[in-house]
Order: sequence, then structure tokens, then C-alpha cells
Amino acid sequence: MAFCLLCGCQDSTKYPTKCEESPSQTEAEVLWPGQEELSVLSDGSLAEVDLTHANDGYICARLLQETSGIKLQISKDDKKYNYDLKTTEFKPFPMNMDNGSYTIKIGNPQLDRVD
Repeated sequence: MAFCLLCGCQDSTKYPTKCEESPSQTEAEVLWPGQEELSVLSDGSLAEVDLTHANDGYICARLLQETSGIKLQISKDDKKYNYDLKTTEFKPFPMNMDNGSYTIKIGNPQLDRVD
């Protein structure tokens, strides 16, 4: 028991531990979501969907005006993912069901309105 207590004590002059610096990505190597070349679908009154980055595995969507209860549904084959759409700023949503054709729906499930 005394041996364990003595082993647990170390010279405090050795702290902080020196570590090799981790390699990091440059700003040019980081993939940033952006809307520089928009490919946007819109119903003109409820929301917009940016398909620009669909090949990168995500889409962006936003409300055209502050509205509550709006859902975004991304589906492929028999799989469906539902997300709350709450903001007028573009937010990313994953397309994580492999390659192929996706269906995107936006609406208020309580009003049975889907665009």
C-alpha cells in the first residue's frame, strides 16, 4: 500500500508535459459549407432548399419567413429522416443513405401541407 502511494507522487516540475505538436489542416484544406453557387429550389412562400452540395452528402435548407411547426423530410427508398426547419438561415442536413435518388419534402404535418 505504501509503495502505491509513493508511485503516485511525481515531481511537479515536470508539468506541463511536453508533447509533439499535432499536424493540423490549413484553411484551404478544410471543407466549409458555402452558398457561392446556389442551386436552389423554392415554393416561393415557405422554404428554399440548396442542392449545391448534394454530391458532397448534404443539402441546406431555410425558411423564407419565421414559421413554427415546419418539417424537412429526406427520404430514399423505404428510409425517411425528419428534421425541424426552424430558421431563415441556411442550415445543413445530411443525405446519408448512399448514392441514388432522394425525395425532399417540406411542410407542416399538422396541416397536412407538404411541398
